[in-house]
Amino acid sequence: MGICCIECFDNKFIKEKIKEANLKGNCDYCGSNEINITKTSDLGPFIRESILKAYDHINDSEYAKYKDYIGQKDIDFKVPFDILSQEDAFSEKLKSKNKTENLCNDLITDGSPSKQEKNDNETNIFDGEQAKFILKGKLNGAKYNEFSYSWNTFKNQVKHFNRFFDIGLENRENLLNNIAKLMKDNTIKLEVGKEIWRVRVKGDGVISGEPKSYMKEMGPPPLNKASNNRMSPAGIPYMYVADNREVCISEIKPNVGDKIWLGKFILTQELKILDLTKIPSFKIKSLFDPDYTHDIRWGKDFLKGFIEEISKPLSPYDVMLEYVPTQLFSEYIRSLDYNGIKYYSSQSEEGSNYTLFCGPDSDAYQSKYISRDYFKNKLDSFKNIMYLEKFEVLQIESVKFTSSINSEESFEEIDFIDKELLTDPDATFVDLNI
Repeated sequence: MGICCIECFDNKFIKEKIKEANLKGNCDYCGSNEINITKTSDLGPFIRESILKAYDHINDSEYAKYKDYIGQKDIDFKVPFDILSQEDAFSEKLKSKNKTENLCNDLITDGSPSKQEKNDNETNIFDGEQAKFILKGKLNGAKYNEFSYSWNTFKNQVKHFNRFFDIGLENRENLLNNIAKLMKDNTIKLEVGKEIWRVRVKGDGVISGEPKSYMKEMGPPPLNKASNNRMSPAGIPYMYVADNREVCISEIKPNVGDKIWLGKFILTQELKILDLTKIPSFKIKSLFDPDYTHDIRWGKDFLKGFIEEISKPLSPYDVMLEYVPTQLFSEYIRSLDYNGIKYYSSQSEEGSNYTLFCGPDSDAYQSKYISRDYFKNKLDSFKNIMYLEKFEVLQIESVKFTSSINSEESFEEIDFIDKELLTDPDATFVDLNI
């Protein structure tokens, strides 16, 4: 049994655990004197319990099935020292003394249950060469872990049975509530004054010369014109924008000679946004944090799967069916009082896209047949949260192709020339919801 101290560790939760002992003395490992200390036999159980929050012993996990039935041998298992090192548990001071492995071994050994505490047939899974662990769900991966399995089942049900926005089932709601906890840590605000851009492909007609009409035509489409989209079903118009001009144009993959309408909007209200661009780099809580839950680790994979889902190319033959799950999850995000979603552009690494939960003019929801109260959950008009600062009619002059982040063709440089505004009130439009 040894004596370790708070100077042996960098992890604040381990330090707090040592302070709970309320003992001062000299450390056997890093050499610190008159410092908060504890016995390795007292700290060891905390270390072991923390490891088991996220790791299974290889003989008690799906690894045993793989080994027996599939024959996999090259499994990336970890020993306790690997896990503590990965968690940045040890201090530089301890490392300089070359005592990290000594302390780790003593914590695991001294923290083992005594013979009196163990059942007759119970083995010590932390004992010597047997101490090999694998991340829970590692072999099955994101495809079959609890979150993803539920999501795949959910996708199948909403595509083939329940269809739109049926999130009332208890098991599904529990799943989404867990995801909501992760979403809370990836919430940002778009400040008043922020610039956003929207583009439309010009149809055969022309736009009215009245500035008032520019705002209307550059906003979300009317209810009866809203097409099926990745995050909004037909008839429910969201506003698809980008945070800079170049990304906005590249998203529609224009051809040389195409004419487009481009609008620059300025926000007049602060917006609450789910930032999906932060998910891949989101740091999971420490194993030693009392609030650590392994579900968050899989929740991250769940949201990464959603990101992949909204950015992958689809065949025009399966769009209506394949969009349903992402539309439903987007509706769930909206139900949590978000104003929109931020995600990476699939065509450029220079900016991001936004789906804003706002619709066309408020009068689009008027009906002589339906009470105004019926529309209490209607989308707020985009005119209430932004104004159009600049409107341009452009013609694509040249396009330069490069490899995109998804290994598909994308547009790195697009040159365009200004065109004069035309004034035909019977203009027709091709709305790509960008």
